[in-house]
Amino acid sequence: MKTLLTLFVLFFSSSVVADDISDFEIEGISIGDSLLDYFSKNEILSNKANYFRDKRQFYVVHSGDMKLNNFDLIEFYLKADDSKFIIRYFAAIIFYPNNFDNCKIMHQQIVNDIKYVLKNAKMVDEGTFSHQYDKSGKSKQTVINFLLNSDYVSVECLEWSSEIKKKHPSWTDSLSIIVGTDEVMNWIQGGYK
Repeated sequence: MKTLLTLFVLFFSSSVVADDISDFEIEGISIGDSLLDYFSKNEILSNKANYFRDKRQFYVVHSGDMKLNNFDLIEFYLKADDSKFIIRYFAAIIFYPNNFDNCKIMHQQIVNDIKYVLKNAKMVDEGTFSHQYDKSGKSKQTVINFLLNSDYVSVECLEWSSEIKKKHPSWTDSLSIIVGTDEVMNWIQGGYK
């Protein structure tokens, strides 16, 4: 029970049951918040990820120097040309460079807590499968999704193969909690256009 209560304090808002994705908080941040509540406009622009060279429907901003209590990094997805900088999707990430077993343990604890908090969500266990980037099939991803109306929370563990880590030394095994809307998911599934 102590683990459950600890994770509630770490990951969730004060409400015990979330009925809407905007009720779900990580590091005090929710979908629908303005990133301007946490960063200046200059900080947002200077932390913009260079994932895409051309203009797309959404873009990504890293948490940069933001003081995070429980995560190593947060990626925020914002809509292009939105002067209010409303957060539409975010991924909170913990890196596990030397102990992937801890990622699996934390993954299960978080999934159990989300089941308790998102009682009205449909849980979809995607299982463990090969990551699409690694054509050898050796990099593995474990994913459980919670669907709430047209939005979702996803808990993922990603373990890169030794070959991928040699090719990309900065890539690290990780746990992600993704909170998103179907609008952004449709964009991702449509090829990030």
